[in-house]
Amino acid sequence: MAYARRLWEGYRELLASEEAYDPFLLLEAVEEWPVFVRALRRAASKNPAEALRLAKEVWREEVPLRVLGVRLPATKEAFLAQVGLA
Repeated sequence: MAYARRLWEGYRELLASEEAYDPFLLLEAVEEWPVFVRALRRAASKNPAEALRLAKEVWREEVPLRVLGVRLPATKEAFLAQVGLA
């Protein structure tokens, strides 16, 4: 769970930045998204309640994540299924 949380903190920092996005950081964030999804899936298998809280936190940032170029499933339910929480 700690690894998934740490990865998510990196996304939150990127989303919170008031400066223009560095294109290389954006590309890295988009490319790293599958790594985060796998980490969250592993966390869900060990601590579903905590992973669900993190998944809900992530989904609240759905629109800004999409703006960054992160490919999220169309619905919250599909996202939860993707990370093993449905």
